[in-house]
Amino acid sequence: MSLGAVRLRIIDLEGGDQPMSVNHGDTVLVFNGELYNHAELRQELAQAGHQFHSNCDTETVLHAFLEWDIDAFRKFRGMFAAAFWTQSKKRLVLVRDHIGIKPLYFSRLRDNVYFGSELKAILRHPEISRTIDLAGLSDYLSLNYVPGPRTLVEGIEKVPPGTWLEWRSGKVNLRRILAARVRSRSPPGFGICQRRIGTGCYGRQ
Repeated sequence: MSLGAVRLRIIDLEGGDQPMSVNHGDTVLVFNGELYNHAELRQELAQAGHQFHSNCDTETVLHAFLEWDIDAFRKFRGMFAAAFWTQSKKRLVLVRDHIGIKPLYFSRLRDNVYFGSELKAILRHPEISRTIDLAGLSDYLSLNYVPGPRTLVEGIEKVPPGTWLEWRSGKVNLRRILAARVRSRSPPGFGICQRRIGTGCYGRQ
């Protein structure tokens, strides 16, 4: 397994170099994006015993994955694409943010998977086809973009928004990120709504 990253430094300019690893290199992360709620998650993880060596949100993402595995993705608020490799399990996990702001592409070749945040990262591999996907080209000419999971290149797909991908033993599985449970309140009665919008008509609930 080979991982690489080019980082735009925004949070913690001195720390947060990638690929980032823990557990003597057993779990490795490359991360593109920004986690808006990393401070809250970091506090929760610190209370669970995790120790941090930087102020970078990348480190929070890595420790969250160690603590909660794929359930961590439900907690993430932000724009991101990430890849986690666990050497002891020979397991790769890719994940893309809920809306799909950050791009994430992958290609399957025999039992292997190649991925990147840009098409050109995958096309660097000499065995990846450079054949134009005619259906993708038709979509682009008609819509001015290519709807996922298709791309302009045959055999290269987009990880759909709000989805994680697992590669293990040559098999690829895609799963949706389960939505976090939100405690909902019953809507206010008709009379309360009237008072709130200032109609001057006061009804009963």
